[in-house]
Amino acid sequence: MQGANLRAGGSRLFSKALELNPQEAAALIGLADMLGKFSDLQGSAQRLRELVAFSPDDGEALLRLGVDLCRSGRGRQGRQVLRHLLETPASPWILRLAYESLATSLLDESGLGDALAVLVDAVEILPEAQRPYLLTALVFDRLGRPHESIDMVRRDRKSVV
Repeated sequence: MQGANLRAGGSRLFSKALELNPQEAAALIGLADMLGKFSDLQGSAQRLRELVAFSPDDGEALLRLGVDLCRSGRGRQGRQVLRHLLETPASPWILRLAYESLATSLLDESGLGDALAVLVDAVEILPEAQRPYLLTALVFDRLGRPHESIDMVRRDRKSVV
């Protein structure tokens, strides 16, 4: 139903599942995802907060909450959630997206230096992930440091091989 953009039906199904079990993580994430797709970022964030309240180390919920907060204009809160997530054990794919989302938010609001620090950490912690190398290269280029930018692209190529 989510894929077909059937908001009312999907919402009813997720809500019914939550009536049966208010702490059903899949239903809360599904409902939050659906609300986010229909630009109800506040509703999405509320559902994710509910999930984080009883499952504070749920990496996917923290990631989605941080991203939704950043997208809804509450970047500082979103970045706090993403930084918290980076301090908790999580799957590599969640960490990669958390680093990328945090860096992108910092690029948008705080400046290049803060984003660079996050991306350098991402490259060190997740050497097999490509996008942090490319984002780091972009930041180096924006900082007027072309040699370091080229080096980062070369390192990215080595990480793929």
